[in-house]
Amino acid sequence: MSGQLLYVVLSIATVVPLVRAQEPACTEERLEWFYKCAALNYTRPWIYFKSDHSENLLDGDLRDIQRIVNLGDMEAQRSGRIHRLLEHAYPSTWLADDADAAALKKFMADTQRGSTPPVPPLPRCGTVAAPKRAAIILRGESFRVGGVGDHYQADSLDNYNEYLVKSLQQKGYEVNIFVFLYRTENFNYDKTWKLFSDKLQPKLVTLVEVEDSRQAHMNIVSLVIFTNYCLAVNKVYDFVIYTRYDLLFKTPVLDMPDVRVDRFNFAWKEILGKWRQEQHIKSWKDVSGTTAKPDTFHAFHGAFTPCFLHAYGKEHVVAGANFMHSVYPNLKNTIGDENIGHLIDSYFDSNTEHGPLANPLYDLQRFVVTDRNHATEWWTDSCNSLSDFTKDSESGSYCCPLGTYCCPFTIRDCGNASGSEVKRSVKKNCVPKAPGENSGTSPADYVTCTLA
Repeated sequence: MSGQLLYVVLSIATVVPLVRAQEPACTEERLEWFYKCAALNYTRPWIYFKSDHSENLLDGDLRDIQRIVNLGDMEAQRSGRIHRLLEHAYPSTWLADDADAAALKKFMADTQRGSTPPVPPLPRCGTVAAPKRAAIILRGESFRVGGVGDHYQADSLDNYNEYLVKSLQQKGYEVNIFVFLYRTENFNYDKTWKLFSDKLQPKLVTLVEVEDSRQAHMNIVSLVIFTNYCLAVNKVYDFVIYTRYDLLFKTPVLDMPDVRVDRFNFAWKEILGKWRQEQHIKSWKDVSGTTAKPDTFHAFHGAFTPCFLHAYGKEHVVAGANFMHSVYPNLKNTIGDENIGHLIDSYFDSNTEHGPLANPLYDLQRFVVTDRNHATEWWTDSCNSLSDFTKDSESGSYCCPLGTYCCPFTIRDCGNASGSEVKRSVKKNCVPKAPGENSGTSPADYVTCTLA
């Protein structure tokens, strides 16, 4: 595979002018969001990058400590940390296509010279849908399976190929994959590169420094570089999936009941899996007003990429947020609630370790393939397809009984619940299969279960 390493030195920030759609009635009018959000306060300094923004506020006289700790300087420190990581990330970016690498290098060189980079023209009607293009962005910590074996990462990538890549291709999408990995001291380039190259054939790979890096840094750097790539090659993707490395999917994303490709989709409404055990919660309605969202999976029209970056960047820089659970209010203020929805309009927990609250989209692989939670017997061949979940009319939420978790969602106390509407899980004895014995790619293929 041909490719080249992108290496540019960046210095001076510029401002991108706002581009407005010339044809308001155009079906691709939403593409204007891309250029509008790329010019916002929490995206412009990163997208139109300047390296000298990364001054270290901790240098200098210690008498300046009061200045350092006030809100404004904390914001500058957080933003500056992103710039320092970008300085290392751009030279560590590889692109499979030489023309793409040249375009991105030119885009960044235009920024370096201090001129206003030419804003790519808004795609005209009819040019976006042929062919439909989807991007899958993988970010975060790979090989995150508790040290039980590298083959689990390979198995997870097989699952991604089946439930993400192939399912999108079957819907007529051309799929490009963008990989963001941590660079660590024991990073095995040969092994890691071969695995990701063989399994995914990525279009772009970036290594992000792990030292003094938080989850927010990886998330923001990946969104910045992906946004810059789109600007450089004049390509706005029709659909973007933004996720991590350690999931096992159960349902193709476009088969989720409430997904829409023309908006920003959170996975669902976030609650703690053990919400019924909280004494202060008297009814399901006490958690129904949650604004928290999962940070494990996002799916959206590509025009909203810099809007997502702005909303999350503001949450990190101003509030110091590390995770993405609280990004919804900022995103709502940026693009409006009419452009936001869920893959499934229900209540689940993004962390499947928090309790036997199953969701129909994925399991976290490290909790399925290891013995970490085996004593609770939550991991089973049940609740592993959308058809296993039923929707109740009162809450509108889908539910599948698993372990001690009963359905419907409106029940407050499973132990005292009775009646024909109450659904409980079938008692099973389940054990994880030995490495390499899984017969397929779904979570159910990793366990062997028998009736208790």
